[in-house]
Amino acid sequence: MSDKNSQDDNAQHRRAISDAAIEWLVLLGSNRITAADKDAFVRWRAESPDHETALIEARTLLHGVGETAQAQQAHQQAKHKFTPRLPVRQTIGGAMAIAACLLVVVLGISVLTPAIGPLAGLFADHATGVGERKNVVLPDGSTVYLNTASAISVDFDGNGRNIHLMAGEAVFDVAKDPERPFVVRAGQGSSTAIGTLYGVQLNDGGLTSVHVEEGLVDVSLNGRQPVRVIAGQQVIYGQGKGVSAPQDSDTATILAWRRGKLIFNRQPLGSVIAEMQRYHKGRIILMNDGLRDLQVTGVFDLAAIDALLVSLAQTTPARVFATPLATLIY
Repeated sequence: MSDKNSQDDNAQHRRAISDAAIEWLVLLGSNRITAADKDAFVRWRAESPDHETALIEARTLLHGVGETAQAQQAHQQAKHKFTPRLPVRQTIGGAMAIAACLLVVVLGISVLTPAIGPLAGLFADHATGVGERKNVVLPDGSTVYLNTASAISVDFDGNGRNIHLMAGEAVFDVAKDPERPFVVRAGQGSSTAIGTLYGVQLNDGGLTSVHVEEGLVDVSLNGRQPVRVIAGQQVIYGQGKGVSAPQDSDTATILAWRRGKLIFNRQPLGSVIAEMQRYHKGRIILMNDGLRDLQVTGVFDLAAIDALLVSLAQTTPARVFATPLATLIY
């Protein structure tokens, strides 16, 4: 028992160092860094060889904060291809006219579209709004990390621990109890664990993904034979198909929201915008399909999503026109 506790403590210690390394990379790449911060970073880096290792791993993961060489090349190609030939005044006026025409539609969509589904928030035991995250400690000592626009219901009794993920995404840090399996129902399937750390997300289009960070999880669809997923793997189910075969999963990137970060490693701009939309109350509309495949790499703070929008205009050919209710990218 003491050995297992020691392993858990070591895993938490490694995660804390990894989190700190990412925090330092974000700060070092920002315009908020001060001389005192730089001195503190040098001291932190020298404290332990583990800190240096964590920095190397973080840099390897991100391939450098900012644009990759491929993104820069795409930047130049797209800039040549998509830069308007209109005079500046006409370009600005045209963008404002487009925004004005679309704002009425966007306003209607923003008001009428519920943040977490029509009924999920009403019947949930715990829920978050757009851009909100919350940690929930369950009666057994397990912790649920709720991501943006998410909702869960909780049903614990003497025989089992049951969670219904009704909307969004959550990470479950499960307290060990072999007599009462921990079951998360999402979509048409369920994930069963005894004691582990894993995430479940309800995606657009009816797909559900399960990412295991520690331990192992059995994933089953409609009560069929379960698929075992181990640490560092993921499965997907839904859309009338069974559970996929387990595949390697970069949980450090996928679950970075738990640390308050969004990490993109050569991701298409279209996917980046879709991910940003989950955390942004106003509508984000990509109007130029020619920019959809433009690659973006970087680490961004969830507390400053607007800064990510600004950086798109600074580091890509995309132009950004923002209002309180809608942001147009063209």
